[in-house]
This record gives sequence, structure tokens and C-alpha cells, in this order.
Amino acid sequence: SAGRRHSDKNSPHWFIGVRFYSHGIVSRCSRFEISSNIRPNRQKGTFLTGFQGLMQEAKRIEGTELVAAIRKIGEAIWRDHAGTKDLVIVGIADGGIGFGQALARDLQKRTKRDIRYGTVNITFHRDDIARKPIPKPTRRTQLPLDIEGANIILADDVIFTGRSVRAAINEIFDQGRPACVQLAILCDRGNRRLPIQPNYLGFCENTTPEQNVVLEMDPDALNASSLCIYNP
Repeated sequence: SAGRRHSDKNSPHWFIGVRFYSHGIVSRCSRFEISSNIRPNRQKGTFLTGFQGLMQEAKRIEGTELVAAIRKIGEAIWRDHAGTKDLVIVGIADGGIGFGQALARDLQKRTKRDIRYGTVNITFHRDDIARKPIPKPTRRTQLPLDIEGANIILADDVIFTGRSVRAAINEIFDQGRPACVQLAILCDRGNRRLPIQPNYLGFCENTTPEQNVVLEMDPDALNASSLCIYNP
């Protein structure tokens, strides 16, 4: 779904390609998913409009901090998996795709070897599918190898209730039986509803269920990325 902050399409505040998820998580598509060259140009303290009405920015985390968090996660993974064979980074579509790609690139630089990358589509494993039977368009499950016996790092941008991660694990085991599945999260916003915690974490932010978290991340321009928290 498209989102915008201003009623004038000709203003620099108009932007497209923002997906509104349940539970107050909003994730901007990566650049390769956007069909327009229009780019967002939000300033601190501005507003976002969406399905939940007008929201005011409460906090912004800039690209340099996000890059540092990705490097922190990459270093921790490499410390644990320096000798691991069949290591695969798997991004949860769609929010975890950009972060997963950035993490795979960081690991490639550290290891000087090819780090395989894939995606999982959680649409038909969501526990709210009975209430929302029409799935939103999303990237399909695409894994780079037979995952039987593989070591998988599941990557997502933001963890909230834990339901998306649970659905992603179900989808992975529909494809095979990996030796190990671990979880890498860029931002933990709290408010968990399932006993799921990341093995590798960039940073934590205390949020309320009513707030919205917006990540804009392009793996090819990480320093221009941002994560914003909006009050309803």
C-alpha cells in the first residue's frame, strides 16, 4: 500500500512503496522493488499518514547507526560461524529482505567467500490468515540450495510479537530440515507475544503497541537508510 505525508503530489514529501503491516510495523520496499524514481525526503519531526491516521515522528535512527548495527551483527555471526559450512542468510519477505542482503554482503567482506542468500514468504503460515484471507503481494520463497542439513541465519528488520518469525520457521521446515536455524534482528521493539528471542541483535527500542516503526533501507545505499518511530 502507498503512504504519504502531504496532500500535494508535487511536494518532496510524497513517497510510495511503503507497506503497512499488522501490529504497527511499516517497512519501506528496497530500491529494487520500487517502480518509481521518487524518493522520500522526510525531515525530523514530520508526520506520516497511513491506515491508522496521522502519526508524528517520535524518534529517528540514521543510516550510520544502522550500518554500525549491521556490522555488529555480522561480527558476532562470523565469530560463531567462522568454520561453518552451508551458511545461508534467509530474509523474511518483505521487511527482512534489505537487511538480509546487507548482512550477507557484510559477511562476504569479512569471510572473503560467497555467502548464499535466500528469502521466505510467510503468507500462508500467518496465524491471522482466517481474518485476512487475501494476502498482500510479497516476494516468494526462494532458497539458494537444498536446506537439508544447512545452517540458516533467519534475518528480519524488526521483531515485535514474534509471530512473523514463527511463521518463517514453519515455512523453512516445509522446504527441508536444516541443521540449525538462528535469528538475526536489526531492531527489537519489544512487546513479544511468543517465546522467541534473537540470537543476534543490532539494538533495542522501547515502543508501545500503538506506535509504528518505519524502516527505509536500500542495501546499495545504507548510509541513506533510516528507522523512525511514529506516535499515533
